[in-house]
Amino acid sequence: MVFVMWIAFAFVAGFVGSGRKIGFGWAFFWALLLSPLIGLIIAFASDKKSDMELREVQEKQAEAIQVIKEYSKKSVTDQIKEAKDLLDSGAITEDEFDSLKKKLLNS
Repeated sequence: MVFVMWIAFAFVAGFVGSGRKIGFGWAFFWALLLSPLIGLIIAFASDKKSDMELREVQEKQAEAIQVIKEYSKKSVTDQIKEAKDLLDSGAITEDEFDSLKKKLLNS
């Protein structure tokens, strides 16, 4: 009877672990090997799959934002260089160059 209850509670620990990083198999294994209570503790200590997926999405978004920021900085720098070339060639005046530069740096 004790053996049957041990296995039944090990299955409970496994089901708790199935929605977590540890998974059903490992939670069941540890609950069967050590005790169902320790298996449950191990399963609850494991991260939830949804939390892990959320962290991955947040990391990808942070990387995408960083790439966009770097691109926009390069773009502003390139535009200022182009305006400087126009100033050097005489196509625009010093006031127009300063005005363009202020607009680009404030955007």
